Amino acid sequence: MERTLVVIKPDAISKAEQIKEIAEHSGFYVNRRKDTTLTADQAKQLFPGDQSQAAFVCSGPIVLLVLSKVDAVQSWQRILGPADPAIAKRDAESSIRAQFGTDCLKNAAHGSESVQAANREIDLLFSAGPVDKLPAREYLLETVMPGLVEALTDMCFQKPADPYGWLTQWLQKKQTSELWPSDHVQGACLEGAQHEVRHLRGYSHARGEKCPFWHLELSCGEWRAAYLWCGPVLEWWTALHAPGPEGCAWN
Repeated sequence: MERTLVVIKPDAISKAEQIKEIAEHSGFYVNRRKDTTLTADQAKQLFPGDQSQAAFVCSGPIVLLVLSKVDAVQSWQRILGPADPAIAKRDAESSIRAQFGTDCLKNAAHGSESVQAANREIDLLFSAGPVDKLPAREYLLETVMPGLVEALTDMCFQKPADPYGWLTQWLQKKQTSELWPSDHVQGACLEGAQHEVRHLRGYSHARGEKCPFWHLELSCGEWRAAYLWCGPVLEWWTALHAPGPEGCAWN
C-alpha cells in the first residue's frame, strides 16, 4: 500500500471531519492524524516553491492526515479535484475542492503529488520515533495493516480451498519479514500477540454478490484489533477496544 499526506487547510478546518469521512468512505485508512498549526519554517519546507501557499497554510489551525491505500497518491488527487475550485466545480463537482474550495489558495486541502513527495512530507510533519510509543490504532495501521491487505489480495487471486488454513500459513511465513518487522522494538511490542481467523455468521451483498465475512483478530496486551474482510471486494472495517465486561464491545 502507498501513503499520502493530506493537509486540511485553515479555510476548511470546519470541514475537517467531513473530509476525513470522505477519505474513509473512499477506502483510505487514516494511519495518523495531527491537529496543529505549522511554523513558518515547516510551511516553507512543505511548499518550497510557493510562498503564497506557505504563508497561508501557517496562518491558522490545520489538520494533518496520513492516509494509506493501494495507489493512494493518485486516488487522493482524484478525490481532491483540480487545484482551482472553479474548474473543479465544472469538471469534478463531487470533488473536495469543488465542495469546499474558494480559490486556488483557499482550496480546502493539499495532497502529496508523488510517492516520493509523500514520504518527504510525512517525515517532515510527523516526527519519527519508537513505534511502541504510537497509539494502538496508529501502530497497527502502520505496521500490520499493509501485510494483511497483501495477504488477502494474494488470496483473491489464488482462491485456496482452505482459506483459513492458507491465511494462517501466510501469516506464519511473513512473521519474521514483511508483516512483523524484525526490529527488536516492534518485536518486543508484539511478543505474545495472538491472531485468530474466524468465519462469522453473516453475509454482505457487495456488488450484487453474497459474500461471507472473514474475521481476523489481533491482540496485544489489553488492546485488540478486529479486521473484517468481505469476499473479493476487500471491504475492511477496523475497530479497537479494550475487552469490556461482556468481552467485546465495538467502538
